[in-house]
Amino acid sequence: MTKSILITAGGTSEPIDAVRVLTNRSTGKTGVTLAVFAYQKGWNVDLLLARGLYPETKFPFPVHRFETVEELGELMRERIRIGQPIGLVHSAAVSDYVFDYVENIGLNPSKIQSPGTGKISGHLDSIRMVLKPAPRLLAKIRSEWKFHGILVSFKLETDQEKLLIESKRSLMDNGSDMVVGNTWEKHEKSALLVFGTDSKGVNPAPVTIPRINLNAMILDFIQK
Repeated sequence: MTKSILITAGGTSEPIDAVRVLTNRSTGKTGVTLAVFAYQKGWNVDLLLARGLYPETKFPFPVHRFETVEELGELMRERIRIGQPIGLVHSAAVSDYVFDYVENIGLNPSKIQSPGTGKISGHLDSIRMVLKPAPRLLAKIRSEWKFHGILVSFKLETDQEKLLIESKRSLMDNGSDMVVGNTWEKHEKSALLVFGTDSKGVNPAPVTIPRINLNAMILDFIQK
């Protein structure tokens, strides 16, 4: 069987107006270093990478760029269908919310802007930005896009106890086989691996590993 892997990396950006965006601190480093590591180990790599991160000349494998949650979702659906990877590592930091509209909340409240159009004036006294939930891409991987391979997803929290709870919830809700959990303070030093129940009915206990071992652990998990 061909060792093929689909990796998402970087953060989504959602338009506020024609020049401003809502984004996050993701650098794409986790997904990019895994992609390079996998390629060096002989895997066929397909990388979905946020626009503006790393030059195209850096990669000896296909790279597909995205900006918004919607663009990333379309790419994931397409590459799952075309590439039929045996492993999918969803490390991209996807926005939980997208903009609905912006309104002036001065003396005469009114809707003044729809996302992605025009430019909001910098001379208004006060504005309110109204958000709405973004599409839940992780939940679509199994249910809508019918991915049947090994799914590794990521979870970031600020509290260690909440991290374990939310990582286990992600296993149940989204059909991940393994969740890589991180707190913002420790995300460059260690990673919490939380596992689902395997084909033999075994549910391995969560384990914390040095971050430097993460790439090898993910590839070994997918291959086994």
